[in-house]
Amino acid sequence: SKATVSVLYWGAMLSGLSIHVALKASTKEHKTTSKLVEDNGGQVTELLEADVAIAKKGSAMIKTIDEAEVPCVNSTWLRKTISQGQPLPYDSYLLGNEGNEPARSSKRSREETEESPVMKAKRTPPKKVKKKRLNVAISTGLDDSALLPIIRLLGGTVSDAKSALTEHVPLAALISDEDSMTGEAALAVICGQNVVSTEWVFASLEASEWLDVEPYLIFRSGMDRAKTEELPFRKMSILLRGRVEHPIGELCTKLIITRGGGKIADSIEKADIVVDFAGRGKRPHAPVMVQPSWLFRSAEGYELLPIDDYKIATNGEGPNKVPDPVNNDKAAQAKEKKQKDKEQKEKEKAMKEEEKKEKEERKKMEREKEKQKKEEQKRKKEEEKEEERKKKEAKKAEVEKSKKEEKRIEEEQEKEEKNNEEAVATEDEVPESSEACASSVSEDMLIDDSDIIV
Repeated sequence: SKATVSVLYWGAMLSGLSIHVALKASTKEHKTTSKLVEDNGGQVTELLEADVAIAKKGSAMIKTIDEAEVPCVNSTWLRKTISQGQPLPYDSYLLGNEGNEPARSSKRSREETEESPVMKAKRTPPKKVKKKRLNVAISTGLDDSALLPIIRLLGGTVSDAKSALTEHVPLAALISDEDSMTGEAALAVICGQNVVSTEWVFASLEASEWLDVEPYLIFRSGMDRAKTEELPFRKMSILLRGRVEHPIGELCTKLIITRGGGKIADSIEKADIVVDFAGRGKRPHAPVMVQPSWLFRSAEGYELLPIDDYKIATNGEGPNKVPDPVNNDKAAQAKEKKQKDKEQKEKEKAMKEEEKKEKEERKKMEREKEKQKKEEQKRKKEEEKEEERKKKEAKKAEVEKSKKEEKRIEEEQEKEEKNNEEAVATEDEVPESSEACASSVSEDMLIDDSDIIV
């Protein structure tokens, strides 16, 4: 076939392209489409890892694909791409929620009115990507759904942030932003890793290769700075007061101190400074007590910040007078998580209702079609019945007409035969009359003769 010839000729035209086949599993169509993708160098993947998805018009999967910011095209795109020997633009083959509108970014879009970089890049066939194996980590709390497909597309891998930083796993950078600082940035700087913004990933996608991190740095690695600068907590004995319920955890918090040149004090008497995670305020006659944010911000900047800006006032057993943004992270994150869970549940509920509505609409349309089909069949049957009746009546009339004609012919024949018989009978009576007349004449003549004799 034409498709087979194209496969043999073009080979790996879909090389580097990850495609999600959103057709009903185990069907012949699903298997055929998947085989075409793989035979042409493409890779059949899950939705979140895909560069493009193939679905049917009107499929319930289109909405899910649209929310995942993956372009959704019909199977015609694949067939024409194979037949023409090069990846075609998606625009002419895109499917939307209604099956006739282009897929639109509705989730994780950077702005409601502006298309996200990942969606923009995916709407057109990718350039030749210069893949490079880089290992990166993504800050906890940062939405990675838009980042993961790009990192994999460019040949990168992703490690767990805490594990990589504590186990000395080489990283190209920690990806973070100012809204998702969870202490991991501080640990990354102390452990000699650069902290970059998400823009580094999106810019690399547009360039089709990994770019230099320098223009996108949030915090520079402390490894280079350690050559010319002193460690931020050098010769300091620091006590952690209270249970460390910060997202980064107690182990990583202690690691920040020790790798930053400090020591962990085991008692308040041996401490130069106390980092208060308990939130109960400074005790009288205790060493200088500061908020946890002082520790993390100093590590991030690789220099000690002024203690006065983070100092906790002496107020006995009462709460801190100065609120600590880091200490409040837990409550804020819990609230945010609760809000996100609520939004997610509402979204899932809305999706289920939408799917239910669509299912009911489809059933209604199917019932209407079935009803129209039955009515059409009924109408055809009635028309056929009426036609049959007319044919029967016409045939009956023809038969009656034929019978009448036969009867008329028979009557005419009978009449003709009767006339012939009468004619024959008349002919038979004529000679008898002649003989009678002759005999009568003879008798008369005889009588007359006798009279004469007499």
